[in-house]
Amino acid sequence: MSRHMVSRRQLLTLGAALTASTALGGCITLLPNVDPVQLYRFGFNADLLKNSKDIAAEPVTGDELAEVYISGISLPKAAAGDGILTTENSLVSYIEGARWASPADTLFESAVSEGFDRVATTVRLSDRGRGAAKYRLDIQVRRFETAYAKRQPTVVIALDVAMVRLSNRTAVAHKYLLREIKAGSNRVGEIVPAYEEATTLMIADIVAFAEETAKAQMLVVQSPTS
Repeated sequence: MSRHMVSRRQLLTLGAALTASTALGGCITLLPNVDPVQLYRFGFNADLLKNSKDIAAEPVTGDELAEVYISGISLPKAAAGDGILTTENSLVSYIEGARWASPADTLFESAVSEGFDRVATTVRLSDRGRGAAKYRLDIQVRRFETAYAKRQPTVVIALDVAMVRLSNRTAVAHKYLLREIKAGSNRVGEIVPAYEEATTLMIADIVAFAEETAKAQMLVVQSPTS
């Protein structure tokens, strides 16, 4: 039985002992001595981009922003929940005593939405539904984990991103993106900021991909036919 769990029989035994101790006039704490689980979160932090060249394509010419619809973002099953996933060669585990405050896929999807709101200049996520969008952005996360090599942790985020023109459902661009950020040390307090940095830079990459693709498609439309 896990040390975090107490069976009903144990509770009854504890209750009887508590009654006896009260009768003796003592003060005894009988609750199990369990360290609290620490909750963490990550998101999009635009301050990490202030001195970075990782952001943004050149603005698309024209007055109308290209609206983009995201059908959904999926993380690998092992990484999608509230456990902080670690890998070392073929070993997969979670950091004991630490969890994400919300499932990782929820935090990542919220970060993507905020990233587009904060730094995109020529595209925007459609708030009028799929029917109003020009493109669908497909994001398939392949890795979202803390990878260990020689006991040194590195946060790894890897994904495939594709833009689909909704008017004819044609895939117009696809790219594999990878971000690796080394944690300052093998402590959760250093690993979590590495997740935020990797997430922020990855989302800047996604925004740049969407804007570059939209610009290229506009140039194709505007180019004269032969």
